[in-house]
Amino acid sequence: MIVQHRNHDLKYKRAIKADKLSIVLDWLLEFKFSSFDILAERLELKVTSCLRFFTDLVADGVLNEFKNIHTRGIRYLMLTPTSVSYLQADRRDISNAIVRADRLGKHASVMHDLAVQKAAIELIKKYDCDEIIWDRNISNDRVRPDLLFHSPKGFWGALEYERWKKKEAKIYQKYQYHVKAISENRYSAIFYYFDQAADMKAYEKLFNKS
Repeated sequence: MIVQHRNHDLKYKRAIKADKLSIVLDWLLEFKFSSFDILAERLELKVTSCLRFFTDLVADGVLNEFKNIHTRGIRYLMLTPTSVSYLQADRRDISNAIVRADRLGKHASVMHDLAVQKAAIELIKKYDCDEIIWDRNISNDRVRPDLLFHSPKGFWGALEYERWKKKEAKIYQKYQYHVKAISENRYSAIFYYFDQAADMKAYEKLFNKS
């Protein structure tokens, strides 16, 4: 996904709405779904100030609202056939677009995927990224990082988000994969993010072993 930024020079409501909509649809095309708070952060707004914006898009059939069985009634947003047609008109690749809520409603790794999205926003801000690729859209390898991101300075980085500590053999397998990918210039660095400080220390200990 090419990262768009808000055009704060726009003055007319219709142009501002179109600008915000374009950013939201690109994000949902890349990540398949998102939460109200993440999309608000992507728009550089507080969630309370854009609830009406999202509600109107749902009412107009541009976005679909759904709940996931693993997160106790929290509402999420996804694309609809209408929004996919908008993306197609803007010459986006819609071959992997998802518009079926039943699939996402049973999606088991919803919390992990949302954590990756929040990390992606952080990376965009920190490195002024101009492109990001979610793992489901990385097609060149069986083992993939959770995210690839590109800096305008000319380098690609990768992200792994660990919500739970994996088995030692699996951790080392991923370490070896990343070493190989870096040696082949697929990206220049790998960033590990953790939910728990204890997990970070465990991974660090394994990494520093001879």
